[in-house]
Amino acid sequence: MTDTVDRIIKVSENLFKIKGYDACSVIEICKEAKISRGVFYYHFQSKEEVVYEIFERTYKRVNDYFPEIISIENEEEQLLKLMEPTLYPLINLGPAFAKAFVVADISNGLKELSPTHSQNFSYYSSMFMKVAKNIIEKGQRKGIFKSAFSADELLLTFLNAVGNSYIDWGCHNGEFDLKERMHLYFKVIFFA
Repeated sequence: MTDTVDRIIKVSENLFKIKGYDACSVIEICKEAKISRGVFYYHFQSKEEVVYEIFERTYKRVNDYFPEIISIENEEEQLLKLMEPTLYPLINLGPAFAKAFVVADISNGLKELSPTHSQNFSYYSSMFMKVAKNIIEKGQRKGIFKSAFSADELLLTFLNAVGNSYIDWGCHNGEFDLKERMHLYFKVIFFA
């Protein structure tokens, strides 16, 4: 990526946090990034495409956390730690960003939010899924995760629960604590 793209992303993230996605225009992004609209549209077709890029970059950062995650001895803590770099940065962007991403993705046929149909983001079939599945399998062998379901089934259920909560949180303007809800689903899915 170019410095210009990085600047557009950084400025967009900041404006989305401060003003909310809907209240932020491409013109404001361009003004803050000190670029013309033509330069913006050279790199991105729309503000929604910027949202996708932010989402993708968030998940690419997960790889940076793998050494720390693997060093944790307890599989329960490992799995929770694995979720932090994926969900927490998105929470920090606010519910308006979540809603914008959901709306954009629905209009694009749920290409990104569906763990079973993701087409562009490699994290569902990449190290993230492999590491998470490995953690669950180890936890099952040790008796930490007591469910009779397979690691794949548990992981898919958890990701769907968290993803649906993210959608709900965004569509209802952050009316509940998403981190708390994630922890609740974690307990229900892996320990009930």
